[in-house]
Amino acid sequence: MSDDLMKRSHKRNTVFGALLALSMFSGVARAADVTVDCTGATAGAFTSISAALETLDRQGPNTIFLLPGQCVEPVRIIDRERLTIDASPLGNAWAVSPDGRPPIVISGSHGISLIQMGATGGNFNGILINRHSEVSILGMTIQNNGGNGVVVRGGSTVLFGDNNISLNGANGVNVVENSVGTFTGSAPGENGMLAEHNGENGLRCSYGATCFVLGFVTAQNNGVAGLSVSNGARVQVNSDDGPNTFQGNTFAGIAVARNSTAFIVGAQRTFVQNNPGMGLDVEGNASLVLFDTTVSNNQQAGLSAVRLSLAEFGGNNVFTGNGTANLSCDSTSLFSGDLAGTGKVNCKRIEQVKGPPRHGRADE
Repeated sequence: MSDDLMKRSHKRNTVFGALLALSMFSGVARAADVTVDCTGATAGAFTSISAALETLDRQGPNTIFLLPGQCVEPVRIIDRERLTIDASPLGNAWAVSPDGRPPIVISGSHGISLIQMGATGGNFNGILINRHSEVSILGMTIQNNGGNGVVVRGGSTVLFGDNNISLNGANGVNVVENSVGTFTGSAPGENGMLAEHNGENGLRCSYGATCFVLGFVTAQNNGVAGLSVSNGARVQVNSDDGPNTFQGNTFAGIAVARNSTAFIVGAQRTFVQNNPGMGLDVEGNASLVLFDTTVSNNQQAGLSAVRLSLAEFGGNNVFTGNGTANLSCDSTSLFSGDLAGTGKVNCKRIEQVKGPPRHGRADE
């Protein structure tokens, strides 16, 4: 676990400057810098993050430089402004829950940045962010929490850059309650934004949340979906800055359900591939707009739309090698737009250039 965090930490310094500049607020207050070494090996350093926080004013800007080691304590960042906890360049510094509570809670705080540290050991959440907080999570490893790796709720806004969020019992990231989550990476696979081997979804956007997936994001081998969009949420997946990949997920690469919408577009393409279930699942009065996407080698349908759902095809899509059909819909759902490159279609409701949709039986 610690070797993974250390290896990843040396690959991200070039991207952190740009991401951190976006995440920090300007201000005129005098900065305070302190050092924490939870091993106790550094003379003059604090031996816990909590002890360091007690010496810092709440307005900031303040920086805690975190040295390698395990900080077994509940880290609580409550009603603070402009605080950075920075474990770069060495990484391998962990916030570890001492009692099963979330190792990190951020509430009512703004301009908070967590850089190249880890969070583990929560019985439910690894990191809980709420009460309209604004946070950047950069280069972190968040794993082995009993429920969600990160929960973003209460109208909070979080930027995720180049994180490894894996091996959590439920969702890797769960963005809910009208919050906003932005996910971006700087390189493919494990060196970018990675959500893998989580018990439910890699990334979940639900209950009125808005999420942006902006390139070099990989969600793979999760128990339900790589990306789940549900309960009135909205998601944009854009590959202009790098490809996005959703693969190896048990139920679907991307699932859009219950009055939610998803829009997929981008020059470097989104790849939905090699999922044991469907490539894309659209159901329950949901809608999907699809450009620039390759959907291939999924064991079930490449794209399935059921229960009053709509899939619009904007062009430059490729569907190939999917199990039951490349496209499938029931008699209550509709496909429209440019279906070139979609191959085998099992759907009788396809909007025509002239005349009404064609009606037919349900194909489920």
